[in-house]
Amino acid sequence: MEQIYYYHSKSTPRFTIAGRFNNSHLVLAIALCSEKDQFVKRLGRIKARGRLNSNRQGKVNVPVKRDPEKKLMGRIFNLAVIELTKSKNKEQLIRQFNL
Repeated sequence: MEQIYYYHSKSTPRFTIAGRFNNSHLVLAIALCSEKDQFVKRLGRIKARGRLNSNRQGKVNVPVKRDPEKKLMGRIFNLAVIELTKSKNKEQLIRQFNL
């Protein structure tokens, strides 16, 4: 099974994204934290990984070029997530990830 990569937002809205490379795509799943809750990375990882491994909604496929030597996979993941989520509010993220 492929490695799962994680990204945690540093400002609001707080979220965790889990991602896995699948052929020429990066499959991403998100766990959003409510404004009422304390952000906990561990819980975000569990929720995002569960969505990533399930067959339900809440995932996005991003076309990417794979690094054949797998040296830059983490960097490719981070850049894709940053580009996908920059300047987005919580409602936009919910819509983007079909939650």
